[in-house]
Formats: sequence, structure tokens, C-alpha cells
Amino acid sequence: MNAVCGETDDESARLRAVTNASFERMERVVVGTPPSVEEATDELGAVPEPTPATLDAGEWPQAISDSPDTLNDFPEQLSDRVGIDEVIIRHVVCNHADALQSNELFADRVDLTPR
Repeated sequence: MNAVCGETDDESARLRAVTNASFERMERVVVGTPPSVEEATDELGAVPEPTPATLDAGEWPQAISDSPDTLNDFPEQLSDRVGIDEVIIRHVVCNHADALQSNELFADRVDLTPR
């Protein structure tokens, strides 16, 4: 599952722009490094809307984003639909510091302890 977490819903959606633009580039067979957030937003024409709290039945987004406060049970919602017990979270974030922060926010939200 492609997922990114930011301090706020809007910040996480802004970071998700990189993933969305990367998928659009792949559809056009444009390969290379991921765009910056600014490049991605320009390519998309706007910052994506934050992910809604509940996904419609049958909806399977390419990527989700949320803040820790509104991070819903997306992994559980989606894993229940296909009958799996585990989900791997991945993301396309061009800035290493943003990627680390996203991972830390996710880990804190789901009560993972550092190793």
C-alpha cells in the first residue's frame, strides 16, 4: 500500500502529490527520479485532496495520505477486502527527511516501538 503521513491532512496530501505524479509519469513511460513536491504539484495542476476517512466499497486508491490525528483504519479497511493479515506500507517521497518523518508518524500512530 502506498501511504504517506504528514503533520496535517493537507501536508500529507501535499506529500502524496509526489506519488500521484510518479504514477502518472509511469503511465506515460517517463522514468527517472521522483519529482519534488513542487514539481509534482505543478504536473498535477493542484495539491491532491486529502484521503477521505472512509473509502467507498470497492474503492482502492493508488495512494493514501493522512495526518496522525485522522489516520483511519485504511490498512485494515483494505486488507479486510482481500482477506490478508499484513500490509506493507511504502511510499514515493523525494525528500529523505519527509520520508523519515512519514515513517515515524505512522509508527507512532500504530504504536510500533523502535528497534
